[in-house]
Amino acid sequence: MLPVTKFWNNIFSNNVYLENNNNNFVNRADLAPVLACQHSLGSVCFDYDNDGDLDLAVANLSSFNELFKNMYMETGKLSFEPIIDVLFEDEVDSWLGISTSDYNLDGYLDLLKVSQNNIHLFENKNEGNNWLGINCIGKVSNGSAIGAKVYVYATISGKKVKQYRQILSMSGNHSVTSKHLHFGLADASVVDSVEVKWPSGAKQVLSNIEINQNIIIEECATPTPVVNLQAIYSNEQINLTWDNTVTDEDKYIIEYR
Repeated sequence: MLPVTKFWNNIFSNNVYLENNNNNFVNRADLAPVLACQHSLGSVCFDYDNDGDLDLAVANLSSFNELFKNMYMETGKLSFEPIIDVLFEDEVDSWLGISTSDYNLDGYLDLLKVSQNNIHLFENKNEGNNWLGINCIGKVSNGSAIGAKVYVYATISGKKVKQYRQILSMSGNHSVTSKHLHFGLADASVVDSVEVKWPSGAKQVLSNIEINQNIIIEECATPTPVVNLQAIYSNEQINLTWDNTVTDEDKYIIEYR
């Protein structure tokens, strides 16, 4: 999910783009009316209630700052509902940037905002749902693991759920993204597996991880070897490629040439 906020959104509206199976982003115009804030300068996706989907906070320069709850886990459809008096009590100061981090390590992401005159920290007071925090350390890749992709698999409300985060260096205007990755797990009793795809091309998989803890994953010094098999039939060539860290959803890749 990629929210795009626009300063002149009294003329141009905010948008939410979703990534499809072709690795392209599609504009969800049906979500624009809900995100119709004034003079937006930034946004951040984060699971504020640890229910397993990404909620959205929008920083505005000249109007109320907004927190939107993602209703996907409740309804099965992507939609957002504004939440009032949860994190921004009586806070109407102009925001220039917004970021998240679990500053007190209680398992819920807090919000940090920058205004024209001040810096404000909003502590998340939610409780009850489970979570997992992950810090990645690159060895072959860069030490901050910027660019690493992390996938978490768990059973939430009786359904197999796959969550994805990527370590980035920034999130928007006047904002730096925390390199600490956070995953809400709701009622999950265990994390089935965590898969890390490092910028170096290496891949690691950890299984059966306890919930409600922060873990550190260090990149293996030796990248995972890839086995390539080749079969030639007549004038057609078929290449088969797989590795030994496959997951349930990534058994093998077949390339036809």
